[in-house]
Amino acid sequence: MTKKKPFIPILVILFNLLFINLYPLPSAKISKKASHSDQTSIQPLETILHYNIEAQLLPLEKKLLGSTTIKWTNESKYNITSLRFHLYYNAFANEKTTLLSELKYFAKTEHELENHQFGEIKINEIRIVEGEELTPKMEYISPDDQNLHDKTVMEVRLKESIKPDQSIIIKINYVLRIPEIIFKSGQVEDFFFMSQWYPQLGVLQSDGSWNCHQYHRDSDFFANFSNYEVAITLPEKFTIGATGNLEKKIKNADGTYTFLFMEKNIHDFAWAAYPEFREIAEKIKLKGNRETTKIVLLLSPDDQNEKTQYLESLKFAMKYYAENIFPYPLKKITLVTPPLKGIRSGNQAYPGLICISHLKPLFKLSMPIELRTIHEFGHQYWYGFIGTDEVREAWLDEGINAFFDMEIMEKFSQNSKSHINWILFGVSIDQYYRWKYLSLQSPDPVNQYSWKFVNQASFRGNAIYKSGVLLRSLGNHVGRKKMIGFFKFYAKRFKIKHPTTIDFINAFNQFFNVDYSWAFDQFINDKLSLDQSVFLIESTKINRNPAKYRNEIICMRREGYFPVEILIKLKDGKEIKYYWNERENWKKIILENDSPLDHVIIDPQNKIPLDKNRFNNSKSIKTSKKRLKNMAVKLGLYFQNLLSLVFL
Repeated sequence: MTKKKPFIPILVILFNLLFINLYPLPSAKISKKASHSDQTSIQPLETILHYNIEAQLLPLEKKLLGSTTIKWTNESKYNITSLRFHLYYNAFANEKTTLLSELKYFAKTEHELENHQFGEIKINEIRIVEGEELTPKMEYISPDDQNLHDKTVMEVRLKESIKPDQSIIIKINYVLRIPEIIFKSGQVEDFFFMSQWYPQLGVLQSDGSWNCHQYHRDSDFFANFSNYEVAITLPEKFTIGATGNLEKKIKNADGTYTFLFMEKNIHDFAWAAYPEFREIAEKIKLKGNRETTKIVLLLSPDDQNEKTQYLESLKFAMKYYAENIFPYPLKKITLVTPPLKGIRSGNQAYPGLICISHLKPLFKLSMPIELRTIHEFGHQYWYGFIGTDEVREAWLDEGINAFFDMEIMEKFSQNSKSHINWILFGVSIDQYYRWKYLSLQSPDPVNQYSWKFVNQASFRGNAIYKSGVLLRSLGNHVGRKKMIGFFKFYAKRFKIKHPTTIDFINAFNQFFNVDYSWAFDQFINDKLSLDQSVFLIESTKINRNPAKYRNEIICMRREGYFPVEILIKLKDGKEIKYYWNERENWKKIILENDSPLDHVIIDPQNKIPLDKNRFNNSKSIKTSKKRLKNMAVKLGLYFQNLLSLVFL
């Protein structure tokens, strides 16, 4: 008696879903924009600032008393007549701020708003040391949306302009009212996560204007590289983790402790404090570094069993970047896992500190901890050490980081099941990110200000997934090893230099000595996607003895352009490979062979995940049996789209 085979068609269908999209795409011509090597842009000045911050946490009052001293030099060629500051904490002042409006807090009831603890930063004094008193000149502006309720950008106009190469020292005294955590920063009971918590000077640009935007839901942040000296005082019961190196710990007469942290060439400072943290410290020796790097893991009580997952994935990412890009240059990396009550502070990255949160699944089906740890550590490079402008050109961090998610998770998992790992069914990060890209419906270009996307799904779909899938496609095109070589070249060239999209494209073209501007013009600066299809295949017998066939293939580009391989297979088993590199909307291939066509496949090795519709990438000479088979396949494909709503 023969055994029945296990029933797995549904799993196979689900697996295939990630490669296929059934919906037709509108046709579009190839973008004909000029190469970015011919363009210029306003560049951020690579100024190094000095921040000296003193902060005292009053946990029972949910307040922080702060004093910040900033040393700044005007490195432009212009006389500067005003200063602009980020006061990010004012984003939590009321439901009408730009951030909370974008989070739809205006839709909450009066009762909900009355019971919500809002926050703010109140400036008590701002002045230029040995110079002008600026407190009476404070003015709140809203350069992005003219929202009169938003006070996240402050401008002060100067009586005497700051001349080129002139340095000033600015002193600011302030009080924070710390909100409950609803978005990244704040407190819940005795857990505090403090990000965007101090007055931060905007970035002066090469034309003398300020890059200083409001706090938006769909953007991270941008600031000059700076040297930080931060003293934080808090009650004895708290364990603290922060950006920078702990230089001193002082016990005060009132029973509090003051922690002094210092770090150079970073562009932000964040910290977390919680009495229940379990601190685990280890060291790692990275290739290219003389000294070991300290790893500090601050585990909440909710994450005690996940210690190994956090440490193994973090160490793997650190080793990968050290071997392939450059070694982590700071002496310490701190990984914070917030308690469940503070979960909204999770999945963030700041220089030298990452915060990872997750909801525990009922079954071990995926690798959320590992992926999130690797992902947030990656931001240390493209956002942290390279200094990408997350507000205006988020793809340069998010997209590159998504590319490295795919690279690293593939190696970390050691198989194709790097995202979903069932017994009979697995999904890789490549497949998952491609599926997220396929779900993108909006017509936005990738390269635009973060808050100008039509919605959050468009921002994430473009800045993270579309740009990541494009870079993966280009990596497969030029060779994965060469692609990693480019990123090493790019990272070393622009370390601590705030590169722009134009810088990236020019570096890409220079490294490969080929003009790849067409890829970025279409898929980054324009809103095109890619759809390449086999439109028609025909075999006509033109001679009987010996048999000869006129085989005709027409392939079409319904949208976009990308060089692609075409596999032509004859019925006698012979395979012919054709490389379609020309920039044209359709290609007709005519071959005279001893055998008729069997089928034709565009991109037979699936090297171009950017192609949105792989369902039209192949065509066969149909027999009656094949027609029936094709109909069954189509029904299965429609069915798998339905299943995707449940499983993904």
